[in-house]
Amino acid sequence: MAVALSALLAGLPQAIAAERVVSLNLCTDQLLLLLADREQILSISWLGADPEESAYAHLAEGLAVNYGQVEQILPLAPDLVLAGSYTAPFTVALLERLGLRVLRLPPATSLDMLEAHIMTVAAALDQGPRGDALVAELQVRRAAIAAAAPVTPAPALVLRAGGFTSGEGLTHELMTLAGLDNIATRLGLDRWGSLSVETLLRTRPDVLIIPQYRRDAPSLANSLLAHPALAGFADTRTVVEPRSAQLGCETPALLEVAEAFGEAARAAQREHRP
Repeated sequence: MAVALSALLAGLPQAIAAERVVSLNLCTDQLLLLLADREQILSISWLGADPEESAYAHLAEGLAVNYGQVEQILPLAPDLVLAGSYTAPFTVALLERLGLRVLRLPPATSLDMLEAHIMTVAAALDQGPRGDALVAELQVRRAAIAAAAPVTPAPALVLRAGGFTSGEGLTHELMTLAGLDNIATRLGLDRWGSLSVETLLRTRPDVLIIPQYRRDAPSLANSLLAHPALAGFADTRTVVEPRSAQLGCETPALLEVAEAFGEAARAAQREHRP
């Protein structure tokens, strides 16, 4: 794990310490909230302050928010702007042309890459010890989750609003770490594969993972989760309902989800599934 982290860090841009920081991206918002001193934070994206979107929205109370517009960023005179690879491309390009320093983080596709991102942002903020401590904590938790995983993985499926599931990807890594057998990968589905109700009922997973996102908001996507066939089916499964905010970004909140997956895997192992 340490070798992999070093390799990932070597491929990411390093930066001198920044004292006035703006974030334009939901995922960089959360790393900034976790790692920076509050006085370093000039502004985060409006999504970073929304508890439905951000696992750390409670840390954003009282902070200024932005909507990724150049006119909002320039008057703040930041010495560092954090962005994702696909964040507000026009704004990011213009800020760079105007000479502002922008640190773009690509989407993390693994827990090792998450740790590399933490170290990169911590270095940019001159918060190296804080980054070291957070990564060390994550590695201890990862080891504990793996050690507690059942020897025989429990069959599991993710069911998102609209019938989407999770095949290969970061959620799959969390499932595997915790002792869950992700059925979607055996069905040839990718990260955003589509799963019909009929397929779900036929595969009969022991664990059903249903991320919670604005469930009270009326939508056709959420209506699928209220299908009468699923109500009876879920009653006989071990159900995990992580908040989508915990899964939406590559942050330490992913380990909370993995820990819940581990509890579900052990519960399923204790129970017989028809």
